[in-house]
Amino acid sequence: MEMIMYMWLWIAGLLTIAIACNAWHSLERLKSMKLGIPDGSMGWPIVGETYEYFACHASINPDPFVSLRRKKYGNIFRTHLLGSPTICSVDPDFNKFVLQNEGVLFVSRYPRAIRYLFGDGCILNATGEMHKKLKPKAVAFMQIGKLKDLFRDSVELNVLKTLSTWKDRTVILTEEAALMEFNIIAQMLLSIMPGEAKTSRFDLMAENVNLLGGILSKFQLNLPGTAYGRAVKARQRIHHYISELIEERQRKPSDSYDDFLSLVLKENEDSASGLQLSREQLIDFVLSILVAGCDIPANLFTMAIKYLTECPQALKELKDEHDKIREQKQSGEKLTWDDYRSMTFTQDVFNESLRLSSLVHGLYRKSLKDINYKGMTIPRNWTVLLYTRGVHLSEKFFEEPLRFNPWRWQDKTIKERHFLGFGAGLRHCPGSELGRLELAFFLHHLVTKFRWEPAQADYPTYMPVTRMVKGFPIRVKQL
Repeated sequence: MEMIMYMWLWIAGLLTIAIACNAWHSLERLKSMKLGIPDGSMGWPIVGETYEYFACHASINPDPFVSLRRKKYGNIFRTHLLGSPTICSVDPDFNKFVLQNEGVLFVSRYPRAIRYLFGDGCILNATGEMHKKLKPKAVAFMQIGKLKDLFRDSVELNVLKTLSTWKDRTVILTEEAALMEFNIIAQMLLSIMPGEAKTSRFDLMAENVNLLGGILSKFQLNLPGTAYGRAVKARQRIHHYISELIEERQRKPSDSYDDFLSLVLKENEDSASGLQLSREQLIDFVLSILVAGCDIPANLFTMAIKYLTECPQALKELKDEHDKIREQKQSGEKLTWDDYRSMTFTQDVFNESLRLSSLVHGLYRKSLKDINYKGMTIPRNWTVLLYTRGVHLSEKFFEEPLRFNPWRWQDKTIKERHFLGFGAGLRHCPGSELGRLELAFFLHHLVTKFRWEPAQADYPTYMPVTRMVKGFPIRVKQL
């Protein structure tokens, strides 16, 4: 008898919750319609649709969360994610409107857990005057002149060092590419040469991996044993390591360093520069570039090799382009800037790999005031998610969008607003040219000296960042 009573109580409780949620959904929809807010669903009270959003982590569908709602509500819809009411957009015109009004109507706002790991001095989080101070420093250090004269040889040497260990063995491509990228970026930022970042008491590469694991983790809770908990500790240790480097350079000023840290320290000491970052902000600035400069290129390299492996025609044309360059070289002769600029099909491969993988699924902003856009209201302090992957994979803008087709980029009519692989406007990625140079040099030495085949079946996952589940293991043979 008691079991039956408890069963009915459970049923009554569930019905009450269902009725209450249905009433809440109806009320919030009526309120949104009255205010002119785009149609959509706010999900459950408090938690919103966050669970459904993160359930995409293991999906082989590039955007199941957004695609379903796009069909139901249109290209601009409302939802509730990560504790914030959100307008999600796969409309390129609206996306352009938001990016053009950076700092006026909208500012950057990424999820709180990610903001904490990167810190206030991260260029991704910085807004207003802080962003105006940080962006030119990153741009100045990664300008084409420095890539031509200072970093080009360093990039090629690290590529050759990495590939020299690949002869006749199986490699996990993402892991190898991540280590190569770490060596490149650590040298550029901190003048740390390969092998110097690991000591008996500290391993910068390992801590960088731990920090990245927290940024990409599904449950971003600072609890012992969780990926996010490990990331918080890794952030503290990296902060301490960079702080010691800063103290050492301030004790013993030297012009022998031609790296990013040296540039920022000099600017920071010059009151006329207007930079004047605190110690914490300076460390955050360096740390964020270190993290982003390793993971995103490594995953792009992996996806590019995957796509080329599955498209023999593209691989052949790429190899032909690089064989012609190699034929004009003496044995051991370095690649030049002119060689890089001649790699036109390589750049098509780069663009198509970035479009198809859409490594970072979207850009996060916050509305500064109530905004009217074509009759729709974007309420003040709402998150605005510009879901760029939805544009990149739209049949409306790209024919057969799920097919790897680097030749599409030979059509110069592809509009910039339909391709935001590096962001746009004030927040265009300052490292975009460096990424292109790295992949071009990597592909040159790979396709002219090796052949490869997949060692295991593998597949991509798309949330929160596109990556191959097993890192794309390949068997490599030297030509």
